[in-house]
Amino acid sequence: MQIEQLSTSQFRVFISKEELEEREISCDELDNSRDDWHDHFYELLEEACDTLGVETFHHVSVELYSLQPHGIFLMITLLDDEIVNPVDESYMTSRVLQFQNFEDVVDLARRFPVSKRVKSALYQMNEFYWIILHTENIGLFALAYEYGKPSHITEYVLEEYGKKIMGEDAIEQLKYWFC
Repeated sequence: MQIEQLSTSQFRVFISKEELEEREISCDELDNSRDDWHDHFYELLEEACDTLGVETFHHVSVELYSLQPHGIFLMITLLDDEIVNPVDESYMTSRVLQFQNFEDVVDLARRFPVSKRVKSALYQMNEFYWIILHTENIGLFALAYEYGKPSHITEYVLEEYGKKIMGEDAIEQLKYWFC
């Protein structure tokens, strides 16, 4: 098994066909038997976390790619803040999201995992609500896109023309006050 850490919350794992056979995992099992694969997956995840020295007790996002006939490739993103690695600011990514109403913003906060690795600010401008998210965990953007839509408005425009409602920890404040 080859493991590559991409950031403190994301890594990829390649498992060759031979290794799958050693673990008695077949490609048919991956397609047909979700319960068996579920057990095998957690064994692989635990082994990968042990190898990288990452302690985790939380949700993960997994993308599985079959590289027939060579093996499988897993992209694993850890979604909570229970990772015991230091934050590396160089991995941070920023996105601006637009929300139709405040309820959508609160719904996002309700589902968002608590994380010290996320910086967020909430603005109101032109009858819409806007959140600026800074995080190293790109999987969290997928969750955010369920409630808001990506915007071409930059954070500089929001800072200049928008009304700041909550500063640096908007998601945490929303969770505290509304969830």
